Amino acid sequence: MTSLLLLVTMLKLLPSRGEADVKDRLALAEAIHAATADADEQSLLVAVALRESSFQTGARGDLREGKATSFCAFQLHLPGGAKTREGWTGEEVAADVTKCTTAALRKLRESQRICGALPREERLAVYAAGRCDSEAGKRLSRDRVGLSKHVRAIALRAKESEAPKVALESR
Repeated sequence: MTSLLLLVTMLKLLPSRGEADVKDRLALAEAIHAATADADEQSLLVAVALRESSFQTGARGDLREGKATSFCAFQLHLPGGAKTREGWTGEEVAADVTKCTTAALRKLRESQRICGALPREERLAVYAAGRCDSEAGKRLSRDRVGLSKHVRAIALRAKESEAPKVALESR
């Protein structure tokens, strides 16, 4: 999917909150497009970002003692000043959508690998809850994977609805 198609899909999933929101979503769409290997990963990242932050690239959540422990559109869990494997702090990933997307994609891939013995729909359990055997993590994983299929269908419909317009305009 192109960055523009990802943006259109995000807007169909959740209406914009204004011009700044559209700009943030475009940056997120561009980061997702640049980081991913295929449409399946793109759809999964869109689904996770929708559920975790409603596409808010600078989101901070899961407060403990007044301090955020989860950061950016994908709510990367980095409590107490922890850093990503890439060496980035929570504040750094919240401020940089490319860093956020890079770290999130790595964590999603790791979760799928670590939980490889589980059904495909449950392999994000580590990402969602820290452990493959977490029932809450499996439930959240099923939700994200199911939503990613819906994302893919929306993107396909959006792409197909634009094809006739592009063909007519190119004449």
